[in-house]
Amino acid sequence: MEENKATEANGDCFDFISRLSGTGRDFLVRNTGEKVKINTLKGKKLGLYFSGSWCRPCQQFTPNLVEVYNELSSIRDFEIILVSADIYIEAFDRGYPYLVILDEKGKVLTDNGVEIILDFGAEGYPFTLERIKEMKEKEEEAKKNQSLKYLLVTPSRDFVISNDERKVPISELEGKMVGLYFFYPSNRWCSKFTPKLMEVYNKVKDIGERFEIVMLCVDDDDELFRESLRSTPWFALPFTDNRWQKLVRYFELQSVPSLVIIKPDGNTLSSNAVEAIEDYGIRAYPFTPEKLAELAEIEKVEVQKAGWPQKVKHALHNEHELVLTWRRSFICAECKEEGRKWSFRCEECDLDLHPKCALKEDNSTQMDTQQEKEFEEETEEEEEEPATEEQSLRSILVTPLRDFVLTNDENKVPVSDLEGKMVGLYFYHPSHDPCLEFNPKLVEVYNKLKEMGERFEIVMVCLEDKDKESFNLSLRTMPWFALPFNDNSFLKLVLQFHIKSLPTLVIIGPDGKTLHSNVAEAIQEYGIQAYPFTPEKFAELEEIEKAKNAAQTLESILVSENRDFVIAKDGSKVPVSDLVGKNIFLYFSAHWCPGCRNFLPKIIEAYQEIKAKDNLFEVIFISYDRDEASFQAFFSRMSWLAIPFGDKRRESLTRKFKVSGIPMVVAIGRTGKTVATEVTDLIEAYGGHAYSLIFQDENKDEEDVEKSVQKDEKELEKKANEDEKGLEKTDLERDLEREMEKVGEM
Repeated sequence: MEENKATEANGDCFDFISRLSGTGRDFLVRNTGEKVKINTLKGKKLGLYFSGSWCRPCQQFTPNLVEVYNELSSIRDFEIILVSADIYIEAFDRGYPYLVILDEKGKVLTDNGVEIILDFGAEGYPFTLERIKEMKEKEEEAKKNQSLKYLLVTPSRDFVISNDERKVPISELEGKMVGLYFFYPSNRWCSKFTPKLMEVYNKVKDIGERFEIVMLCVDDDDELFRESLRSTPWFALPFTDNRWQKLVRYFELQSVPSLVIIKPDGNTLSSNAVEAIEDYGIRAYPFTPEKLAELAEIEKVEVQKAGWPQKVKHALHNEHELVLTWRRSFICAECKEEGRKWSFRCEECDLDLHPKCALKEDNSTQMDTQQEKEFEEETEEEEEEPATEEQSLRSILVTPLRDFVLTNDENKVPVSDLEGKMVGLYFYHPSHDPCLEFNPKLVEVYNKLKEMGERFEIVMVCLEDKDKESFNLSLRTMPWFALPFNDNSFLKLVLQFHIKSLPTLVIIGPDGKTLHSNVAEAIQEYGIQAYPFTPEKFAELEEIEKAKNAAQTLESILVSENRDFVIAKDGSKVPVSDLVGKNIFLYFSAHWCPGCRNFLPKIIEAYQEIKAKDNLFEVIFISYDRDEASFQAFFSRMSWLAIPFGDKRRESLTRKFKVSGIPMVVAIGRTGKTVATEVTDLIEAYGGHAYSLIFQDENKDEEDVEKSVQKDEKELEKKANEDEKGLEKTDLERDLEREMEKVGEM
């Protein structure tokens, strides 16, 4: 025993096996239920796999690890041990998934197991530094002699699938030019690029070229994968195939969409042809450096013919000269339109102008000294950016190709007909639940304002750019105007108005200036009372809100129309009046949310501890579940009350307490007033001990509560650190970190 301690102290060997044991437990279990004695693992290589069922990267990596484990199952000296993060989600701070590989003596061979498995699979065994070095040298050699088979064939698959899911041998693609299309179905840029790629692909095939595309879907949604496969004309790797992960690393890809072009001889021609196709379409084929250089020269000749100068001065940006620059895409600082190819740009200030905007006749390329001085003085006096000052409804809604909006029966109405009116720009998506919930309220307000004769209009900016049927349905069922489907200005407007969430309703005043960046919440809360959306009106509403908060009772926030009850787990109704005089936690949560599932055991423990001391306490669950079955499954694990599934009170509570993420716990005191709007972290850290701090003085505001917590923090942390499992976890992590530091020094 003393000898072992001395060895451990010298750092030659650490007995990690003892760290895997627990009080009264000397075994681990397999997924079959079989118990494995921990001492049988001595002398074996071990992989400590830190993972969580809630972790999407873990879900993607685990099949790779299982495949490697099965391939190595005949080797008796290698085992993998899952260290689950489903409960101790914050106990390990290195990120998930994480794979540490130990040798037979317990020393760390590598803490980079995930990357090694992805790069080399079972061939990386026995995972020594020498083996990894050897494999990297082999990979570099293979790159020099790269082939299509090397890229796409695996031990279990030598085919790709067609859009009707027929297997096609990879040998049939050899000798052709092949594009490897790395694609994410729900990514907006992939959705915009795919139609352009299809157009190029079909034209190339029409002229008889030997060109194919293989789609590598970097998503784990089977339904989206199959939908994408059916709607495109090319091949794909099977959905369950994880080869794409290896290839992403192999080609060092940084973003999607990416299109790697493989020559007929199997070597890489282009690491990403997306930009070339965006810029030149079919003209970019066959994607050779010579072809792209030729197209660039043509562009230069066109610029020379146009007579554009290399540098200009512009009143909008007098600080620096603007240089003629090739740009893949940009937003023009003057007209706010999206641009491509050529821009007059200031690199230092990240500012672009369309050539047509930079070279307008009324914008001299050079200003004399007096003009420059006057412009600088005017700029210093302005509180807002010049672009904002020059904003008009026309600059917002008119493009070079369109000067109209559509009615709900698809008639064209000139934008000029809307000038001089207050206009709401409604950023909307037809499949987004909060938008669907907001629509009836907005329709009600809009119709009332029109009945009152107010000069107010709404223009819908629909962010659905794939499903025209959904767009048309939205247009027909709403009483306002809209931009046409997939209009190329919607991205410009999203950027211009800094749209962060949906629904958003930007208010443009009759003078064309922005009156408010988003009144959706105000309309949801106050309806027509929020009109005309001026600062004075919002100040008035704020005073009303303060008065409501001062008079707040439990019944005022939980009773709505005929809904004056909550429900118990058995479905029985509990009148809200029975809860008056109690301290209440409003618990916003959902079964689909990993953080909520991890937080639930903590709040259950806190609830039981608090109820044992104070019966005048209750928790009410407000569900964000997507279906009643999920709600019931989650609620069945709770001992407290809930608002029924689908109850409209959830929306009013969400707005009132500004719920932007879950889990979230709001504390309501015995008088019905809000004590604190976010106590989740306190419960997470201190369990039932947080209760006395939160409710020790109901007259304290949330800031006072936080100060009280900080005052008693040391005492509470000391008690929390006495948790035996927490100490065991810390010991294991500390020893691993020591070994990892040694590996990093090698």
